[in-house]
Order: sequence, then structure tokens, then C-alpha cells
Amino acid sequence: MRNILKKSLGFIMLITVFTGLCGYTTEHDKVYDEAGLFSQSEISSLTDMAERYGNEVKLDLVVYTVDEYISKSVMETADDFYDDNNFGWDDCDGSGAILLIDMYKRELWLSCAGLAQAYVDEYTEDKILDNIEKYAADGDFYGAATAFMEGVYDAALDFRKDSDYKEILDNWYEGKYDTYDDIASMVEPKEPNFFTSFKNPLLSMGIGAVCAAIVVGIMCIHSKTRMTVGSRTYIENQNFPVRQDNYIRTTTTSRVIQSSSGGSSGGSSHSHHSSSGRSHSGGGRHF
Repeated sequence: MRNILKKSLGFIMLITVFTGLCGYTTEHDKVYDEAGLFSQSEISSLTDMAERYGNEVKLDLVVYTVDEYISKSVMETADDFYDDNNFGWDDCDGSGAILLIDMYKRELWLSCAGLAQAYVDEYTEDKILDNIEKYAADGDFYGAATAFMEGVYDAALDFRKDSDYKEILDNWYEGKYDTYDDIASMVEPKEPNFFTSFKNPLLSMGIGAVCAAIVVGIMCIHSKTRMTVGSRTYIENQNFPVRQDNYIRTTTTSRVIQSSSGGSSGGSSHSHHSSSGRSHSGGGRHF
């Protein structure tokens, strides 16, 4: 009986030490709404979504809103809030992502940690932020939070289904890497190609418009009839003088028009380290 008890205590201590080393847990609130942007039903819905999506792709998804002056940048605020609360999937590098909605500065920031940095590359990050900003600009912050979770979730699914990264993922979950920095050089972001670009509906519409314009142009060319009336048709056998203008040259003057940049603005920061020394990536927008 004593031996069993000793073994049990040893096992418990081992788990405790391991947990202490990692320090990350998904057992926490998913929405920290200090700005009061969400109703209770919306918080409940977002929490369910974060847990469902997070469990499927092994990411911790968190939404944080503020409405007061913070001396730090939105990037620093998001990174530090994530790190200070030990958010992240329990893979010893706390994989996950956090969306900060700063109502005081009217800024958004998407911060990624652990494997989420690989899932959300710069190209994907821009698409996710575009969707988030669209909702935030309209005052639909529930829609913005939903777009954040769905965007990160979809990016993670695409990455995890890619056979090129299977070995990296297997080694990660087997504990062969300590931090994301250990595999960063092995995960190169893939540039969008001709086929993946069609996931952008605006690009698809643009291509369709160009094709339609080409077809209409060809039809117009073929529908033209040859002109049979010339300058002499109505003055035949008359002594009217005929004057002909000859084209000599064209002079074009170019001028640069300076315009102030409007609309949204923001930035991105990849492969940086937070104040705690932990690796993060992310990007933001004004709204």
C-alpha cells in the first residue's frame, strides 16, 4: 500500500513539475470584455466558439477589449496580456492567438504565439484583419470577434492539412522542440499562387470583369460595318475646296497629384519578442 502511495505521489509531483514548466492552460475565460462591447449571450457564444475551434486545432483563442488610455502600444498590450495570463495550448509554447480591440485608440491588434505564428502568415493575417476591420468599422464587434476566430481556425486547418508540415507538427507535439523559435526557420510562408488567390472574392470578380470586357470588345469589333461614305461623297462633281488635316504629333504633360492617405491604416510585426522574451507575430488596423 505504501509503495502504491509513493508511486502515486511521485507521479503527481512529476505532473506538477511539468505543468509548472509549461505554465499554459486553456482553462480560463475566453472573452475579457473590459470595454463592455458584448452582451452576455454574445460572450457565451464567443466562448463556445473559442473552445470548439481551439480544441479542434489545438489553439487558445482569446478576445480582449479595453476602453482606457494605456501607455503601451496595442502590440505590447496584446502580447503582454497573453503572456501575463499564461494563455496558450499546453504544448510548452502556449500556441494561440488573441484579438485586442482598443476602443480608446480605435485600434485592433491580432497577436499570435506558438504554432499560431506558422498558421497565420503575413498573407493570411492581412485577410483576417481586413475582415475584422470591416465589422469593427461598422460597430459590429461581435462580428469582428467571430471573424477573428473563424480566420485563425481556417488558417490552422489549411496548415495542418498540408502534408509538407506533417513531420514538423508530429515533432512539435512529441516535445522535440522547446519553443516556436526552434522551428521558425523550417516553416516558410507560402506565397499565394494562381489557384489559392481565387479564395479572394474581389480578385475573382475582377478577373470576371476583365474577361467580360474582352468578350464585349471582340463582339464590338466584329459588329462594325465598313464605312462607305467619305469626304467626297456629297461634293462629287462640285468645285468645293477640300481641306485635309494631317496629324503631326501629340504632346503629353504629366503631373503628380499629391493626395492624403485615407481609410484604414495599421501595421504588422512578425517574429518579434515580447517584453517577457517570448516569440510573437501579429498585425493591426485602425478603425
